[in-house]
Amino acid sequence: MARGDKRIGSAGIPEDRVSANAWENFSEATVLTIPAEFEADTEVTVVIEGTSTEAAAQHLVIVAERFSKAIVVLNHQGSAVVSENIEIVVEDGANLTVVSLQEWNDDAVHASSQQAKIGRDSKFKHVVVSLGGDLVRVTPSTRFTARAAKRKCSACTSPTPASTWSSGSLLTMRWRTALPMCSTRARCRAVTPTPCG
Repeated sequence: MARGDKRIGSAGIPEDRVSANAWENFSEATVLTIPAEFEADTEVTVVIEGTSTEAAAQHLVIVAERFSKAIVVLNHQGSAVVSENIEIVVEDGANLTVVSLQEWNDDAVHASSQQAKIGRDSKFKHVVVSLGGDLVRVTPSTRFTARAAKRKCSACTSPTPASTWSSGSLLTMRWRTALPMCSTRARCRAVTPTPCG
């Protein structure tokens, strides 16, 4: 979709310099829409394949329309240097799970701002799993827009042999709510691999 599409910016605008730079430099955005009242039987998988270490910007918008239900898996793989904005709109009564899976090659550098806007009586589960890449930074953020919305967030990260904790995966979580009767649960876990043999 073209930069001027009204869906761009519907879940939020950049919160830091890296996401602002990606916002200014993407040429086209990709939109994934879960239609109203549709219930997906299996997960919807979007493969994001890095094929170059030239600096790049990416923008993805996921819209779960009213009373829809789906699981969306974003599978990042390959080699890339990418700054990414992902906007997630969960409309009233929708139930959406987004799994952001980072299975990059060891040379990948990835900064991702993942912003969600949650409507009335909606449920949003956000899972972030980072298993690869030289430097991976994922920053999920959520805005509640009405009462009785629920958010659950989980994260798991594991350094690759080429990375360390100081230059490996970084996860920052933010959520904003000034609304009564909204709830959020967050859990983050770092897993240190055990050498085999």
